[in-house]
Amino acid sequence: MKIFSTSIIGTFILTIAFFGCKKDEENPTCTQEPGKVDLSFTHLVGTESFAFNTDYTDDFGNKYQFFRADWYLRVSGFVDQDSNPQIVSDSYYLKIDPSVTTVNYGEYSPMTLYNLQWAVGVDSVTNHMDPNIHELGSALGNQSPSMHWGWSSGYIFCALDGRVDINGNGNYDPGELFSMHIGMDTTYREGPNLYVNKAIAAGETSVISLDVDYSEFFDGINLAIDNSTHTMDNMHLAQNLANNFEKVLKLH
Repeated sequence: MKIFSTSIIGTFILTIAFFGCKKDEENPTCTQEPGKVDLSFTHLVGTESFAFNTDYTDDFGNKYQFFRADWYLRVSGFVDQDSNPQIVSDSYYLKIDPSVTTVNYGEYSPMTLYNLQWAVGVDSVTNHMDPNIHELGSALGNQSPSMHWGWSSGYIFCALDGRVDINGNGNYDPGELFSMHIGMDTTYREGPNLYVNKAIAAGETSVISLDVDYSEFFDGINLAIDNSTHTMDNMHLAQNLANNFEKVLKLH
């Protein structure tokens, strides 16, 4: 299990909340003990647990396996039931892969969080910044394998590579591969708000449990036919995958 707390890029995090507070014996001024928020990820392919080099089946009956599955998740904050901001973290990015299971989102004043706002990809301003300005090990810093094409094209929002039984003979013959590298500003997608309804208690850790379903990236896509795009060389397929981004993340 891999626990991340350093792959967070955030320079502007605002918590909006007003609650009672307590006095500290050493510091009689009014203080408030925060609570910790963790994001927990379960990685799936449909109803099955995710594993590399393991057979799965697409919507068209094609057998396939993953050997790479990396993507960028942006958690831009939380809003209440009236869409008023509770936490704003516009620059919070995570580089997600199946080894990422728990991430520390931060510490905040006690409150109830309602709707999580999220997206797949990198916003159009950040997308064209130099990854070298970010600390080594941070989500938007240099990665291996690379998640960046260059200052003009920007980040690779999603990199999915693997094998697919194109001819249906039950084997993965040489050259039977899929490679989906999705990026460029036009493929950035916001997902629907997720109603978490999670209380933050003082001095405690609140866990928001999320499912990542990698089969949803390929929803409606026949991997025996449509199996390669590095975005600009097959924009139609890239847009089809990007339109599936909003289906990938769900509440556990």
